[in-house]
Amino acid sequence: RPRHGQRAGHRAAPPAAAGPVVGRHVVLALLQHSPARIRRIWCWSRDRDFYNQIVGLAAAQNIPLLAQPPADAVWSDHIAQGVAADVRPFAYADLDDVVPSTGAAPGTLLLVLDSITDARNLGAILRSAAFFSVDAVILPSDRAAGVSPVVERIARGATATLPIVQVVNLARTLRLLADRGVEIAGTVVAPTAQDLWQLSSDQPLAIALGAEDRGLRPLLQKQCTRLITLAGGPGMDSLNVASFASVALAAVRRPSRG
Repeated sequence: RPRHGQRAGHRAAPPAAAGPVVGRHVVLALLQHSPARIRRIWCWSRDRDFYNQIVGLAAAQNIPLLAQPPADAVWSDHIAQGVAADVRPFAYADLDDVVPSTGAAPGTLLLVLDSITDARNLGAILRSAAFFSVDAVILPSDRAAGVSPVVERIARGATATLPIVQVVNLARTLRLLADRGVEIAGTVVAPTAQDLWQLSSDQPLAIALGAEDRGLRPLLQKQCTRLITLAGGPGMDSLNVASFASVALAAVRRPSRG
């Protein structure tokens, strides 16, 4: 999995803050794909098959395991999860590793998220991105949610396999992607925009999604190759951003009828 490094033209993001993550799917994904991030595991599940699976995977990676829940009271809401991991900071991927300066590979599919501040929305988007085999998700470093323990829990293991890039300037990043052969499709609520179902991932494509309250910022819309929309029923002109992300990815990944 690509990790961050210093590159000319954009600054590599520092690792995200460390902290415990809770949940079966995320801990299993970390054990299977990113075991080096795990410092120790707490497993108190009454499901003996699951407990034995965690014990075996932890032993194979020489990861300490405690057969009890963490003592911190903050965990009280998650006690039924049965497992948690104390993890090292999440390391963001580098944009040049995802889309090299020589040009994007055919079929590259990216998600660009503008000012998504809700951790639950971000986690749900990352889960959908992993499900639909997105090549990377690109986030801004300011005024937006980053990868946190809550995001990792909601993403249900997506952060263990999905490259996530954090950049300083999204507008500059979109211009760079366009220079590398990526079509930029910005999502808006506007009757003049093209229909979402016209999108295809045959060529390198980045879908840019805006924040819940204000949508994709005008500055970023100007960097888009095209603007797309999804028409809803009377009285409801938009979807939650995480729901829209799932629909958009399903539309792009739909089988060709040719």
